[in-house]
Amino acid sequence: MTYLLFFYNIAISFASLYLCSTYLRLYRAEGVSTFLYVALLYLLYFIDIIVLYMFDFIPEFEATLTWLQETAPYVYASLSLAMLLCYRLILTSSFDRSHPNQEAAFWMMCFLGTVVSWTIPDFAVSVIAEWVISTVLRLWVVMFGMRMLLVRTVRSNRSEAFALAAALAVFVACEIADSIITFQGVQANIYPLRRVPMEVLGCAYLAAGFLYLRYRRYLERKASEADLIPVVAHRYGLTKREEEMLRMLAEGMSNRAISEREYISVGTVKTHAHNTYKKLGISGRSELDGFLAQELEKASRPKRPS
Repeated sequence: MTYLLFFYNIAISFASLYLCSTYLRLYRAEGVSTFLYVALLYLLYFIDIIVLYMFDFIPEFEATLTWLQETAPYVYASLSLAMLLCYRLILTSSFDRSHPNQEAAFWMMCFLGTVVSWTIPDFAVSVIAEWVISTVLRLWVVMFGMRMLLVRTVRSNRSEAFALAAALAVFVACEIADSIITFQGVQANIYPLRRVPMEVLGCAYLAAGFLYLRYRRYLERKASEADLIPVVAHRYGLTKREEEMLRMLAEGMSNRAISEREYISVGTVKTHAHNTYKKLGISGRSELDGFLAQELEKASRPKRPS
């Protein structure tokens, strides 16, 4: 179990650092503030997992962190607040919403309230006070996300609405589970640093970060293939009809969908597709993606100077 925990910490650390640097590069390249906030979130994940790793495997650090928790417990607790703030900023920037001054004051008051809560001598009261403040912020984030789901432009985009709904569902489920663990810990007079629901939430959002990068590459490849079609058509001597057929096949349209769009029979579609495949030197649709990937690689190679 110890070895499993060790390799888990290492894997999450590298994943967090990779995503942080990748989204930071995207921000520098495109100037989209959402990428900056996502990079900051993954940086916080990285700091958090490093602290947990050192606490679990370095006895000297365990003693230091225990001392810090006793003298200034709000230092490590502020990581959770910073993550909540990042979630809010990501939602705000993703849907082009402004940051009103009143909300900034609200977050500052909650942060100060958390600091004050950790000065309460009674352990149970202190933990419950912090939980109340952090729960208010969690509800604030969730309510904003749910409000965005009601926006017509978001609802009309199924993939965007599904991604937001899934992110909110995971967030709510993990936060509820974490609250249950917190109250159980209060009864036992303990407050563990590593809590499974928060680990699950972090892993889920790390996976979401990788999935988004993969989705971006998919869209970029599709866009590149769309620009590639005229080049391939010219290279292999396709007619205008065959070029348009190749474009629709590359988009993944079925024979029936093509026939309905072009007002021709399915048999005619199959004939045009067969002729197109024959000119390209492939046997059928199953080889088309690989063929276009090879052609895209050829087109992207720098030409040698003559």
